[in-house]
Amino acid sequence: MPLKGAFAKGSPITILVASSPFAPTGLTIIKINQRGGMNARSLTFAPGQSADFTELLGQRIVRMILLVTPPVGGAANVAVVQGTTQYADQLTGDAELVFDAV
Repeated sequence: MPLKGAFAKGSPITILVASSPFAPTGLTIIKINQRGGMNARSLTFAPGQSADFTELLGQRIVRMILLVTPPVGGAANVAVVQGTTQYADQLTGDAELVFDAV
């Protein structure tokens, strides 16, 4: 899993997802704390659905991993934004986007 970048703890992060118009896209958000514990949340986006939501990295979080599963033969656009820091990708296959919390 390549490291995509880093986000500041305690500041909101906006995650934007645009699903393929043909089939749903899956997203799992995993937050890992400094003791190795994990918290995970899974979401499914309907075909053609675009959504954005906010996550917060608490002081004990050290890493956030986004597991994105676009449909076979389709694509999903994912952007992760905090202030002026932005990472965006168009994904055509399963992807793991890894971010450190600093």
